[in-house]
Amino acid sequence: MPVILPERIRVPAPGDSYALTEDLRKMMESARTIVPVANETDRAAVVAALAAASRPVSSSAPLIVERADAPEGAQLEMTTDGTKWRTLATESAPVTPTRGDGWETVAGAGHRLRLVRIGNMAHVFGSVQRSTGSTGSILKIPTAMQPPTVDTRPVGVAVASNSTFGVIFIGSGELKAVAGYGNLSGSGSYVLPLSGLCWPLTWPEA
Repeated sequence: MPVILPERIRVPAPGDSYALTEDLRKMMESARTIVPVANETDRAAVVAALAAASRPVSSSAPLIVERADAPEGAQLEMTTDGTKWRTLATESAPVTPTRGDGWETVAGAGHRLRLVRIGNMAHVFGSVQRSTGSTGSILKIPTAMQPPTVDTRPVGVAVASNSTFGVIFIGSGELKAVAGYGNLSGSGSYVLPLSGLCWPLTWPEA
């Protein structure tokens, strides 16, 4: 009767009959490994080979690969059915960022404000509402989702519910609207959608 270690690896129990080749094979099959693949074709070949060996990919036996031709920061991929893949490398759970002065939450689940890091990109979902105060700093960006430089750089354009608009920048750990780039400094309350804004965590340089 084999012994299952805490790491879920199968090893022979003391007193088991000697079968080195078979024991090594079963031990290696029970270990969770990261399989290097060159591309999506190579990845599919691994899935097919596992199925042919009567070890199909499943939720109880997921497959994790390191794909050489994937974008930087997104090489680790996992599947539980051999067809749908998701990126594991540097993936973060959604977090709710701190809002800047003058910005409030917006009612409704579809407006829920959150940030998530996937691969080399940070993504914004949700909306904020302007109430009072300065429009400059919209969000405080967590350290793990900030680019390595503090230069102010544009990441998109947002159009508010009252037709005001502004070019959105990131810099010094903040998502902000800079004076002179649009008219978000206009008076009155409005909702500002931020969904779809994203930026690389490593800025490409010329």
